[in-house]
Amino acid sequence: MRLQPEASQVAVYEGAVAIRPRDGHGLARTLQAGEQARVTRTAIGESAPANAADTAWVDNMLVATGMRLDRFLAELSRHRPGLLHCDPAIAGLRVSGTYPLADTDRVLDMLRTTMPVEIRFMTRYWATVLPARP
Repeated sequence: MRLQPEASQVAVYEGAVAIRPRDGHGLARTLQAGEQARVTRTAIGESAPANAADTAWVDNMLVATGMRLDRFLAELSRHRPGLLHCDPAIAGLRVSGTYPLADTDRVLDMLRTTMPVEIRFMTRYWATVLPARP
């Protein structure tokens, strides 16, 4: 389950899970293995196939397939202490690959060597990904 400001994304990979919106007045649905759905306070969205790459974090990996750089960095920041920012000028760059979460500085270094970006560390816990200087 991934908590978001207005909703939660629930994905089931084994067995089944009954879900119910907090203010749904008894509306419930059971998701089976391989399904996912978005749940708000009042409703459950349509179920869709679960994405197996979303469980890569269990193996300490982050899998990206054409993921926007800003979203990739948001996911990476969940596994990194401190602040990790993305300059809006490069937010739309696409990232693909499998990245080890055990060393997020190494992941940032991989981005720097494979994309037109540079990493600026203000402190050990505050990094910003910027467009590379020509």
